[in-house]
Amino acid sequence: MIFFFFQAEDGIRDLVRSRGLGDVYKRQIYSKIEVGKEKFNPVPKVDSTVILMLPRADKPIIKYPENFNKIINAAFAHRRKTLANNFIPVLGKEKTRVLENLSQINFRQRGEELEEKDFILLSELVSSL
Repeated sequence: MIFFFFQAEDGIRDLVRSRGLGDVYKRQIYSKIEVGKEKFNPVPKVDSTVILMLPRADKPIIKYPENFNKIINAAFAHRRKTLANNFIPVLGKEKTRVLENLSQINFRQRGEELEEKDFILLSELVSSL
């Protein structure tokens, strides 16, 4: 059992769906305790939360963990950029175009808009490029 302490917006963001945080796919995340900003000195501008991360019972099968991590890191290298703009420096223009066509995922999206299954698919397709 692992407890983490986050500023509230970070902890809540990770509760929604996959945000590509490396091995979050291995864990189940629960919000545990909200902590008001007045509990700190100096007082920050945001509230905080304590979250609990437990190992998932239904871990997905990742056939190519190195590719999975490569795709995750690239997708979130620059949070405000699209997948295409994040993948091009890592894969090159041609491979990025081919990967978009093979996956049928719109690379004008950002990483946070994809689901876990999309990252798994991309990691498998990258192995064939």
